[in-house]
Amino acid sequence: MVKKISLNKKFYYVQCGDWDSVTVACSHKEACLNAMEKALDQFTKEEIEITEVMVSSNCDGILNDEENSTEAFLSEKIIKELSYEY
Repeated sequence: MVKKISLNKKFYYVQCGDWDSVTVACSHKEACLNAMEKALDQFTKEEIEITEVMVSSNCDGILNDEENSTEAFLSEKIIKELSYEY
């Protein structure tokens, strides 16, 4: 169980390649940045598969059938924004 600390942040499920993540963020993009950073820190190139696109879903939005509860981002752009060389 997790207690919400900030009403501005939401739970996001992020999927990319052969891994997925759950994170707290203010936006879909921030969720992708958080998830990718953790994945690149935790796994080596040989241990992780990264697809061209990563998908972020706002968990609350999905449960309430809200439009725009899922967004996709190019993985390469997320990696570049994090200044990682993959």
